[in-house]
Amino acid sequence: MRRIWSVLVVLATCGPTTRADWWYTYEASEGTFPEQQGWQRNTDAGGAQRWLEDGAFVLDASADPAIIECYSKGMESLPDPDDPTHAFVCDWRIRVDGVNGLWNPEMFVAFQGYGDIALEYKMDCIYSLHEGEYIAEFEPGVFHSYRFLTTDIETYTLAIDGTVVYTGQVSPWAPASWVEFGDNSPTDSSNSRWDYLRYGVIQVPEPGSIVLCVAAILGAPNRLRRRTR
Repeated sequence: MRRIWSVLVVLATCGPTTRADWWYTYEASEGTFPEQQGWQRNTDAGGAQRWLEDGAFVLDASADPAIIECYSKGMESLPDPDDPTHAFVCDWRIRVDGVNGLWNPEMFVAFQGYGDIALEYKMDCIYSLHEGEYIAEFEPGVFHSYRFLTTDIETYTLAIDGTVVYTGQVSPWAPASWVEFGDNSPTDSSNSRWDYLRYGVIQVPEPGSIVLCVAAILGAPNRLRRRTR
């Protein structure tokens, strides 16, 4: 039931959310790099080429697979997994322009004492590292908006451009709570553009406000077939 509820929440809350609702954000439109907005910058092999262009943060690590250039930030608190009236949400908007290797860049979310999820990008699909499978496809070469949501910190739903594409499981355990994004593989390189990243705990809408979403659930895929690549 919690998983079904999570899908309802995603469908009902995939629209814009005001800044006041979030713990933390990175907004490239503000014209500054993530570390200037309070994120921790982590680099190796000299870091990536990066710049701001057309309201987006460009991260080009294609020069060397050994390059690491990623950004992390902690969480102040977690939703009570036994309280279905609140959920953790992470929204981001990204365009993947190049991948050299298996996959990269990555979105990573960890919940202390519970588990984590690592979503790895290829040019047209996402691989869940801990679940060991490709979980979603998307049109390459254009920006897409993503939403990760969990109410019980055990299961989660992923939506792309407002459509639920997958429900899955977080890993069994994590030592701390934080969010990380960027190119963090020492063996694969990538070129990507990030518009924003926002995460926090939100209040779940009342059931009466999401009745119209039920029909959409009937047509939403619960999970994609495993892809062989």
